Amino acid sequence: MSGLNYCFTDLTDHERVQCGAYKRGGIDAIAIIDTDANISNYSSAAAWQAAIDAENVKIIKGIKAEFPEGSRVEGENPVACGAETVLDGVDFTLSVKDFNVSAVNDEFWATANGNSYYIAYRLCNEDEIVVIEVPVTVKAVQAVVPMSNKEKQHYPVTLEFSVDANWFPARYAEPAAIFD
Repeated sequence: MSGLNYCFTDLTDHERVQCGAYKRGGIDAIAIIDTDANISNYSSAAAWQAAIDAENVKIIKGIKAEFPEGSRVEGENPVACGAETVLDGVDFTLSVKDFNVSAVNDEFWATANGNSYYIAYRLCNEDEIVVIEVPVTVKAVQAVVPMSNKEKQHYPVTLEFSVDANWFPARYAEPAAIFD
């Protein structure tokens, strides 16, 4: 045995997805959430609408995004006789392509750039959102303008954050009509 956890932890059950109903990818909307928003129930459309009305949440729809595997942050194992390193944390980058290029959105991304928020993203066709309640830093640049008039302009945006080794985001039932 190696690593920092010297205590046995009872493992939770593992579920087998039935009938090949594996979750699919695709993110078509994200929420930028003020860290003070205090949404009481992430599955409640009323709770989301209250936060939107208070201008504590902005929903960005009609986008393409990807949440790939994170980068492992490893450190030296303080215990001999085992793996040389242990997992100390994970760095994540959610990549967004926002094709909604306009003067208003230039200002939106310029204002969000460099700031930290909580975020949520909607999984296409899964009736589910994933919420990340750790500080996520927005890194946006001006819209990419391709050479060809057959290609679309878009904002390349990355949402970056770091978490402890055992962190996983929370999944919720999608609140009705909020991310549509």
